[in-house]
Amino acid sequence: MRVLLLSLLGLATLLTACRDEELTNLAGGVTGQVCNPVTGRPAGGATVTADWVNPFNDKPGSKDTTADENGFFRIGGMPVTTVGLTIANEEFENELQVDVVALEDTQLTDPACRDLPAEPGMGELVGQICNRHTGSFVTEGTVTVLLASGEELVADIQPDGSFVMPDVPVGIHVVYVQAPGFQKTYQIEVTEGGQTLLEDQVVDCEPYDELTTGMIVGAICGPSDTGGEGEPLAGARVYVVQPIDGIIYEDETLPDGSFTIAGIPTPQAGLQVRAEKGGFVYTWDNVDVFSIADAPDGTNLTASVGCQELVPDDDRRYLVVQGTFDKIEQVLSRMGLNNVDLLEGVPADPSELWSTAAFSNYETLSNYDAVFVNCGISETDLVLGLNTAVKENLRRYIQEGGSLYVSDWAYDLVEAVWPDRIDFLSDDTENSAAEHGEDGTYAADVLEPGLAEYVGAGRVDIGFNFGNFAIVSQVLSGVTTYLRADVGYRVNGGVSTLTDVPVTVGFSDGAGRVIFTSFHQESDDAGNTEILDGPEDLVLRYLIFSL
Repeated sequence: MRVLLLSLLGLATLLTACRDEELTNLAGGVTGQVCNPVTGRPAGGATVTADWVNPFNDKPGSKDTTADENGFFRIGGMPVTTVGLTIANEEFENELQVDVVALEDTQLTDPACRDLPAEPGMGELVGQICNRHTGSFVTEGTVTVLLASGEELVADIQPDGSFVMPDVPVGIHVVYVQAPGFQKTYQIEVTEGGQTLLEDQVVDCEPYDELTTGMIVGAICGPSDTGGEGEPLAGARVYVVQPIDGIIYEDETLPDGSFTIAGIPTPQAGLQVRAEKGGFVYTWDNVDVFSIADAPDGTNLTASVGCQELVPDDDRRYLVVQGTFDKIEQVLSRMGLNNVDLLEGVPADPSELWSTAAFSNYETLSNYDAVFVNCGISETDLVLGLNTAVKENLRRYIQEGGSLYVSDWAYDLVEAVWPDRIDFLSDDTENSAAEHGEDGTYAADVLEPGLAEYVGAGRVDIGFNFGNFAIVSQVLSGVTTYLRADVGYRVNGGVSTLTDVPVTVGFSDGAGRVIFTSFHQESDDAGNTEILDGPEDLVLRYLIFSL
């Protein structure tokens, strides 16, 4: 009997051991990527802790690991059960659940991880730069592609004017050509695996005949409301109104505001020359042009004034959707733009929707050259979801040449109509989810050369006087970043820092332009406006010129 009892005990022990071994062999794991639930960015270095209760013996268990620099992790050797995961670092703590499957690694899908743009393919950018002012190739200088991330790709111009820039990401980019006495801006679209020519035609670059051609020169600046000289204005179109031999002779102002319209057949008498930038113009009448041999410096339209300030174009109309925390209409007024219609963005009747009043009738909307939407508008429209006709009309309005300026909390309007152009902080499907900015003054890098010249600096201090401003996480290819800064953002009752955040951006859609800025013209609780006469005001003015 004793022998039999010992045998049974031995068998039980063996069965138990086999069962434990079987359970061990059936263990599974969890792997995946974890992200910051506020920023949507990978949570590199976060601690991932798995907690469970073993269903076979009711014993609690726990394992942890550290995610790599891209937020990826793996935890193995866990029982087949539902496991609680805690993802945490100094900025956040997030809790998830995942079911462990026997003999497999369960792939975690962290809802905090936003859909980030895929790495684009690459193409090659080539070209040969001709200085249209002289009719000669540019023999030195650089070609710079400014990527959406803020990174710069630079190629040197060779003595024959040519350049080659390999490994340029696919997409739409802004290209700056800079050389002694020459600068020009292009927008190009790089295609995958091929060559993209900077100019869409073969360069025919020959020096002008000094005996038979002449030029018109000068400088353009923006209007000043202080009585002094305005700031130099880049990107203004200056052209001879009358075609000569079927050709429109024109130029675009450099960052210092200067222009040169060269190669004009001479002599010419009584020409009309016009400068345009956004809603501002100036016209010179009765302009005479002589050959370079007779007038080596050309006909200087601004010799007596230094630079010519543009004036408001009375034919342009603007619509401003008024808000609680922003007064862009007062900026327009200070710039002399008074042909402005105002629409109440916080209707007294909550059932009235400002978006319907502004955008539901395309014929009415198309009468405006630009629309401005202030911060602090009623967000009922955005919470409910924009009417389909409203979104279609607004998109069509931009594509057909209209302009839209959106400030801070009104960012959801851009996200609703163009969801694939700007990636805002946190959940893109949740209204106001990006509003985590910490108020303060931030040193912003000025990335757009024309703006840098206009404000007179490559870095400016921008005041964010109200907290919880909307934060841009990143922008896609083809979006211009005007200003970028390290900004504070509020999370879990504290404040952390996001680096290289775009705070002012813009993009084209068809023939029109959309601009978003996280900062704005402030107003206090009484509705009085604090006039920002520093770099903030200059940036806003330049953006208005860009519409």
